[in-house]
Amino acid sequence: MQEYNVEDFIIDEKKNKNTENKNKAYLAFNIVIYVLIFFFALFLGWYAYFKLSHEYYAISGESMIPTLNESGMDTDGVFINKWEKGKIGDVVILGREEDQRPIIKRIIATEGDLVTIKISKQDNNYHVYRIAKGTNLKKIKDEEKFRLDEDYINSYTAWTISVPTHSEWKNENIISYEKDFYRTFINSSGDYKTWISGSGTTYIYVPKGEIFFLGDNRDKSSDSRSNGTEKKEDILGKVDIIIKNVKERNKFSSVLSYYYKKVEKFFAR
Repeated sequence: MQEYNVEDFIIDEKKNKNTENKNKAYLAFNIVIYVLIFFFALFLGWYAYFKLSHEYYAISGESMIPTLNESGMDTDGVFINKWEKGKIGDVVILGREEDQRPIIKRIIATEGDLVTIKISKQDNNYHVYRIAKGTNLKKIKDEEKFRLDEDYINSYTAWTISVPTHSEWKNENIISYEKDFYRTFINSSGDYKTWISGSGTTYIYVPKGEIFFLGDNRDKSSDSRSNGTEKKEDILGKVDIIIKNVKERNKFSSVLSYYYKKVEKFFAR
């Protein structure tokens, strides 16, 4: 019969503990490696998706102040999502003819909506009014509830007042329209279908497949007021990320901040 002494048991116990510790360390190391590989693969996947779906544009001009280039200098840029056309209220990049640069504007109305620009009785300033597609026009009594609350613009007071000369407006309830809007839509050669409200205000219907767009800096923007509506298919993408005072490090931090907020919003649901 083989005999064991106490020292043999102590040695074996130490060997077992050492082996157990090595196994734990190996397991922990492998877990860390797999976690790192997982997040690296996740980052590569996100980066590939972002490169495919987004495109960067440097913004020039004053038409989107104060949203962009608030200082008056060409300092800001945006990333657009090329796979999204945007919705009402979104800022988008619109493609133009080959000899023209793309423009950046805000979607105000889409197909079937009714739009006008007029002076509000509440503050005596110009405002945009939008009646959503499908609204029962016969039941409209108070048009003020369709006035847009545009907190993204500076002011309407700089707009030029132009009194219509059309015979139907020659009465004591005459309405003054913003100059370009009236010339393009109300006094045009029947290119746009219109509707006259109970107050005598003329609204235009946004044609099928088109959008009505405006710049946020109304007295410095060439938009639907002078150019008419534009096809929705001409939208190159929706602005996802705005980068102030563009520098390379700002681009990276702005993109990370954008996706962090999306993840945070997802888990907060």
